[in-house]
Amino acid sequence: MGPYLNRLKAVAEQEIEIVTQRVSEVLFNDQVLYSNIIYFHRVTNDIDADNLSKPILDALKDVVYIDDVQIIKRTAMKVNLNADFTLSNENIPNNWYGKLIEAINDDTVKHLLFIEVGTLDDVQVSFGR
Repeated sequence: MGPYLNRLKAVAEQEIEIVTQRVSEVLFNDQVLYSNIIYFHRVTNDIDADNLSKPILDALKDVVYIDDVQIIKRTAMKVNLNADFTLSNENIPNNWYGKLIEAINDDTVKHLLFIEVGTLDDVQVSFGR
């Protein structure tokens, strides 16, 4: 793990520790889960999308779920905020979407990490985009 990824993991662990103080028990005990991690950035970096999610998911262990073995579907994506991209509000609550747009439009925000974990009600295998 490179120094940039180590720093990202450390920051994620610090933020998760703050949340942990407000949460009295693990959110998902034995459910089958999915994760969606999107790293928005304005600066060039060498983080691979596939290496991005593992340290973050490790940091969520015992806070959001018992063990990351519960996650059977994992999506990780990097989005360069200086490049063209499309952002959909299709499956995100309006208040989260609004805060996300606000942060994306704030030029002082150089890094933004969106972490979503939820129950996977049915296992659907799909190919392609």
